[in-house]
Amino acid sequence: MLQVSGVDLVSAACCAGVIGAFPTVNARSSQELDAWLARIAADRDRVERPTAPPCPNLIMRRDPDAIAEDLRVLVRHRVAMAIVSVGSPAAVVGPLHDAGCRVFADVASLRHAEKALAAGVDGLVLLSAGAGGQICRVNGMSFVRAERGFHDGPLVPVGGIHDGAALWAARVLGRDLGMMVTRFIATPDSLEAGGRTRRAHRCRVRRVAARDGGPASQAATATSVMRARALHTTVCNGTYAK
Repeated sequence: MLQVSGVDLVSAACCAGVIGAFPTVNARSSQELDAWLARIAADRDRVERPTAPPCPNLIMRRDPDAIAEDLRVLVRHRVAMAIVSVGSPAAVVGPLHDAGCRVFADVASLRHAEKALAAGVDGLVLLSAGAGGQICRVNGMSFVRAERGFHDGPLVPVGGIHDGAALWAARVLGRDLGMMVTRFIATPDSLEAGGRTRRAHRCRVRRVAARDGGPASQAATATSVMRARALHTTVCNGTYAK
């Protein structure tokens, strides 16, 4: 999650045997990203029980030079797996595969999935209803069954997974992994430990228009809700009211 998954949280997850995913942009530079991956590898080496790999997420809709720098870091560290999101994975699949990395693509529709598979990805991260801030409203159960019609590789559901029971249900449905996000915001290792936790306790969810025109979910804090109510009252009682 943006501004949540940092090196402390990812390392703790990996050392506990849980794949730790994080957007590479959470590191302030490619140099910091390099330091993060080195730190995670060192922490895993000190753990005597089995660990899990980190899974960096390359966001594609940004400066191409920044993408190239992050990609070089991932290749140098030979990460075992990576996610590509918000754009076509075509430009990075080849270098990542050459480094022995399995590539997953965020997809919000069957068309997204078809294009990602055509680009050569190994697995799909299914953005289903309940995935916070995402534009997809597809039912997760229907989504995975539809994907299985033309893809027998790894499927990772996102949306509505918040405990072990949901993860178990995902496995029963035929998914290979499950991605849990929101429950980690309030952990002490989160980048947003404290501030966002307090805001989350007093927020509401509202529907907003995403930049591409589709619907998206957004947490509205108590302050923004009060401002919206004040604006509504002003308009209804003012010159614009009919």
